[in-house]
Amino acid sequence: MYLCYMNKRELNKKLNSTLLQGNDGAYIRDINIRVNRARVRTGWGRDYTEVDITIWAEIKSIHGEWRACHTYGPRDSRNFLRRDANLVNGIVNDWTRLWGFPTSDLKLKTIKFGTTPTCKEQYLPRRRYWR
Repeated sequence: MYLCYMNKRELNKKLNSTLLQGNDGAYIRDINIRVNRARVRTGWGRDYTEVDITIWAEIKSIHGEWRACHTYGPRDSRNFLRRDANLVNGIVNDWTRLWGFPTSDLKLKTIKFGTTPTCKEQYLPRRRYWR
């Protein structure tokens, strides 16, 4: 396994160095993903991988127009991106499997939205309630 040759900091730096791209075309397009951090967790006797990502993509609205994923409500777009039917889980799972993480389960723990397609800068989290 490749994990034993690198420490955690080197491994996460390698994961973060590449911008992953994809295009589903039906409901989501121009997907740009950067894996910020990945770690192995154990629960109920099974190992799974928790991943923090930054994403920039365009999602098709009900009216047929393409809008950036950060323009929707944060909970709605994150739940949409966590679905197994989307291309996002497959792209991230392939990238983490390449570096030796367990492939049985992948959980997207933290999803942040990038301000540009390079996913270097992130939007600040929205306040939940107005004051």
